[in-house]
Amino acid sequence: MKALSLQSLMAPALARHARVPAFRARLAASPAQAACWPQVNLDLPAGVSPTAPLGPVDLLAGLPFEAWWPRNQAGRPTCVAEAATACIELQLALAGPAAFPRLSPRFVDDCLRARRPVEGSATEIPVGSALAKLGEAARILWLYGVCAGAKWDDVMAPQGQLPDAVALGDASRRCASTACYIDQPPGSPRSAILARRIHAELAARRPVAIALPGFRNRQVHGGDTSWDRAENWFTGHIPDPGPEDVAVPDSGHAVCLVGFQPDATEPKGGHFVFRNSWGLDFGQEGRRGWRPPGPPRIPARGFGTISASHVEAATWEVLSFTMAEAA
Repeated sequence: MKALSLQSLMAPALARHARVPAFRARLAASPAQAACWPQVNLDLPAGVSPTAPLGPVDLLAGLPFEAWWPRNQAGRPTCVAEAATACIELQLALAGPAAFPRLSPRFVDDCLRARRPVEGSATEIPVGSALAKLGEAARILWLYGVCAGAKWDDVMAPQGQLPDAVALGDASRRCASTACYIDQPPGSPRSAILARRIHAELAARRPVAIALPGFRNRQVHGGDTSWDRAENWFTGHIPDPGPEDVAVPDSGHAVCLVGFQPDATEPKGGHFVFRNSWGLDFGQEGRRGWRPPGPPRIPARGFGTISASHVEAATWEVLSFTMAEAA
């Protein structure tokens, strides 16, 4: 079957839409392969101590975050697009005005899937594959941006249809460059400063997307992973792997980190706060009036926490953004 590129699939729509010359130029100049894949940047920024205790960070402070209700991917393998889009939404809210735009993870996910080399191949892209990585989402957001949710959503856009010219034109107003990208595939050496590097991005007021595996007890075949267990859904807290737990590569998940809570009892210094993409059923302990003092403490339903030790030991990818000039 003939291989189709995203450029060839989108050419008719772009040809009819003359109002986005900057987007068209970016698309025409984009490499066919991975030449614009983000470069790994693990070094600590200048002025960041490699040993000092990690301080508190709350990117939601002062923002109406409880109105930023998490979307529900409803079992679809769209967490990479969801996490990356959430980072852009929070970044724009932090830049002002203090309101959250509702952007389209569907747009990002459709662009990711359109990059599949063979038309008609299976629709699900396993997390960790070349076309489901946060690095590929970074490339999509750099080349095409992300449109408003009202321009391309699950109601107006039939499944399997590529973003139209209106969505592409709107997306070109919100292109993003990579601020930090780290790639540690399964089996690769682990960094001893990964949690600190992520904390530095949050301290610079940049939300961070991470991807990491779920864990399952080696004695249990087909049981729930650390992301799926009912008790974790209620509390929103993802526990550290136990001595009998092993990573399950095909159960990976991606989330958007929005803060850090110091904890002297946690070996790496505390807990990251994340926004999930499983709707308001996740993190029921975040209901107003139910929230324990912590740490760890989730700010609202739909959010969760994960220890710095867990993140440092297991994370596959890290991604943060800076917003480009509007086209």
